[in-house]
Amino acid sequence: DEILDASRDAALAALDAMMPLQDTRDIGRILPILPDNSSARGERVGIVVSVILSKYRFDVFVCAVLAALCLAIYFPVYDFDFLAYDDDEYVWNNPHVAGGLTRDGIVSAITTSQIANWQPLVLMSHMADVELFGLKPSVHHLVNVLFHMLNSMLLYFVVKGLTRTRWESAIVAALFAAHPTHVESVAWISSRKDVLSMFFALLAMLAYCRFVRTPSTGRSALVAVFYACSLLCKPLMVTLPFAMILLDYWPL
Repeated sequence: DEILDASRDAALAALDAMMPLQDTRDIGRILPILPDNSSARGERVGIVVSVILSKYRFDVFVCAVLAALCLAIYFPVYDFDFLAYDDDEYVWNNPHVAGGLTRDGIVSAITTSQIANWQPLVLMSHMADVELFGLKPSVHHLVNVLFHMLNSMLLYFVVKGLTRTRWESAIVAALFAAHPTHVESVAWISSRKDVLSMFFALLAMLAYCRFVRTPSTGRSALVAVFYACSLLCKPLMVTLPFAMILLDYWPL
C-alpha cells in the first residue's frame, strides 16, 4: 500500500508538471515513473485512472450531471414507437435499413437520397442499430438520447477550451442539454441527422481549437475529417467554417 501511495503521489506530481495534457500520449509519460514491482499491470492502470480522476474531478462531475440531466428528461422516449411521419421512409419501411448493416445497404446510403436528403452516415447509423439490436424503436430513440448526451458533454469541453472557464461552461452545457428546442431532434427518430451532425461538428470545433493553439498537419486533417462527417449527416453543416472564422475573432 505504501508503494502504491508513493507511486500515486509521484504520478500526480508528474501530471502537475505537464498540465495541460496535450493529448492522450502524455498519460504514457506517467507509466515509467510507476515502479515495476507495483504487482501487476492492473494496479499500474488503476493508479493512472485514479490520477486522471483526481485531476479531472470537476470534469467528471459535470459529465455525470449532464448525463443524468439528459436521461431524466429524455428516458421516457424508450416507450415511444416509430412515427408514420418520415420514420417509415428512413427506417422501418426502408428495406436497406431494416436489413441491417450490409454492403448493399451502405452502397444505397451513399448513392441515393431519402426524402430529398442525402445523409449516408445517418442511414448507416440506423443500419448499425438494426444490425446490433434488431428493428426496435426503443433502441433508435435511446441512441438519439445518447448522442444528445455526448453533444452536451462535448459542448462543455468546447466552451471550456475556448473560454478557460469551468462553471460558466458547465452552465452553458446544462442549458443546451435541457433546452426544449432540442425535443424534436432527440425524441423523433428521423431527426437523428440533427444530433449526429452536431456530434461531428462539435468534435470539429474541439479539434479546431487545439489546431489554432498548437498547429500541426495532423490536427488540421482531423478538423477536415470531422467536418466532412458532419456534412455527411446534414448538409446544413456547410456553415460550420463560418462559425470557425467567428471563433478566430473571439475568443481564439
